[in-house]
Amino acid sequence: MKPRHAAALALVGWYLIAPSDHWAHDDAGGAIATRWYRLGVFDTAAQCDQALRKVKARVDAAFDKERRAGHKLTFQMGDGASCESDEKSPSLVNLPVADPSNPISP
Repeated sequence: MKPRHAAALALVGWYLIAPSDHWAHDDAGGAIATRWYRLGVFDTAAQCDQALRKVKARVDAAFDKERRAGHKLTFQMGDGASCESDEKSPSLVNLPVADPSNPISP
């Protein structure tokens, strides 16, 4: 492997991203997220997947708590989260970072 190829591979990262609670309607009548946030940055897909499992567990617990309390289920930061490679989407580095103290910070 040439040094420039190794340097390019070293720049590839994995981002755990999640939609905000801002949605727009698409042409088919569905909803699409208009804003996304970075929840974390990882060196490998496996690390990102592990963090994604933790986020999903927290979201599931929050939904379950709301359901048991008889509340209307509301959007939770992390709902719809996914792991994405910046190799496919370099613009991920420009996403705002989520503030855990304010789940839907602009």
